[in-house]
Amino acid sequence: MNQKLKVELTTYGLDSSRLGLISAVLTARSLKPSHTRSGNDKTWAGDISSLRIHELIAATMKLGDVRFDVITRTELDAYRFAFSPRLGLRGCAIDSFGNAIVQEHRLRELLRQANQNMVKFERLIASECLEEWNNDFEQALEQSMTQMSSVGVA
Repeated sequence: MNQKLKVELTTYGLDSSRLGLISAVLTARSLKPSHTRSGNDKTWAGDISSLRIHELIAATMKLGDVRFDVITRTELDAYRFAFSPRLGLRGCAIDSFGNAIVQEHRLRELLRQANQNMVKFERLIASECLEEWNNDFEQALEQSMTQMSSVGVA
């Protein structure tokens, strides 16, 4: 089914030399700069066909050392894809506040995988909620802000 999605793509720890290239790739796919988070970390937004969202993600991943997430929204659902060169691509359903939603059938599967080991179960849930990606994004943002303040840009 093809429908229009509200899309936001945010970069984390983006090297300033990559800004022009990523901007061209996203603009060519109907996204426009929305706001700047800090330094070179930006958010682009627009409407994209649900059939083209994977093309957008693949094109952005091909740029190399770029950390980003893509949030897609319909009237009923929202989904977050997160990409880090170190961790790869992962996604999860989210609520209107951006919190990960873990479906009942998935929780049952995680319980089965954990085999009554609660430490492992917590680790599996953290992975489902993209905690490793969030940590990677935060580290990249911190490094970017540190570099900017060292050259007097902040």
